[in-house]
Amino acid sequence: MSLPSQQKALLLPSFGPDAAYVLGTRAVPQPGPNEVLIRNKAVALNPLDVGIRLMGLYINEWPAVCGWDAVGPIVALGRDVQGWQVGDVVMYQGRNIPNCGCFQEYTLSNAAFIAKVPGNVSVEQAASVTSALVTATTVLYNKPSENSLGLTAPWKTGGLGKYEGQAALVIGGSSSVGQLGK
Repeated sequence: MSLPSQQKALLLPSFGPDAAYVLGTRAVPQPGPNEVLIRNKAVALNPLDVGIRLMGLYINEWPAVCGWDAVGPIVALGRDVQGWQVGDVVMYQGRNIPNCGCFQEYTLSNAAFIAKVPGNVSVEQAASVTSALVTATTVLYNKPSENSLGLTAPWKTGGLGKYEGQAALVIGGSSSVGQLGK
């Protein structure tokens, strides 16, 4: 499959209360080492996108390409990518640099930070998972601090089953983040 040289993108030229997205075009990026190029099929809205539009959070380069949560098939593999192939449908979290924002047709992602979408999950459902999963994981398993419980992750030695049968009280977990604790 031949990729186009240009793509449509939703661009944010500046931030502030009157800032508005505009439809524009950008070059389709080429994946570098350990990167994949993904053709976005579903992109979720994230509260962070509002913070970027209003306050310019985390953005160093304007116009910005926002969008933090998306799903689509891999359309190109960079050098040294292993375990993935063109056509795999993956979910991923975008980043705050233009080629990695999700509000465009094609987005780059590090191959280490993508996950295959299970066959029983729609692309629309999967698009809402990545930031929620990262948020829940950070709060539960990062180094102990005022922002993290510092629990042993189930993928770490001694973590699987460590907390089985123990109750946990979750307050305010009714959003997409809370659904991941089931």
